[in-house]
Amino acid sequence: MVKCFYTLFLFFCVLGVFSTNAFADVSPEKKAVIKSLIERQGIKETALVMGAHVSKSILQASEKSSGKPIEAKQRKIIEETVLEVFKEGMEREDFIRIYYDLYDKHFTFDELQDIDTFYKTPTGAKTLKVMPVLMQDAMASGQIWAQSLLPELQKKLSQRLQP
Repeated sequence: MVKCFYTLFLFFCVLGVFSTNAFADVSPEKKAVIKSLIERQGIKETALVMGAHVSKSILQASEKSSGKPIEAKQRKIIEETVLEVFKEGMEREDFIRIYYDLYDKHFTFDELQDIDTFYKTPTGAKTLKVMPVLMQDAMASGQIWAQSLLPELQKKLSQRLQP
């Protein structure tokens, strides 16, 4: 359990380090477009899904370290607390700053407007809806593909690492 909390602590520290960029340098107009994109893309909903994964990881780590299942009452407390912390975290300025900084770094104002305009179209709306599922499917397929390479990789590594 301690190891899991330590890992989460490091994750949030790193997140904090990367969120201290030049937030003040993003123009108000650009911020408005980025905010629109964030809302359309469901970034906050995605963060809540991440919170559910964090809960699951905490529960699994706790069960593994204790060697027994977590009681229902403790499970509920952990899940509710993680959800609460993630919801509160999404209301903090540093959460939105992450996205302002990232979009500002990679897109011009005109490009952001083009993306926002596209997301307002039926195809853009479908893209937003389908993309998370498509990416999950792609990651699952990629894992299967990478696993198919393991025998060849192991063979070559054992050959090349022999004295």
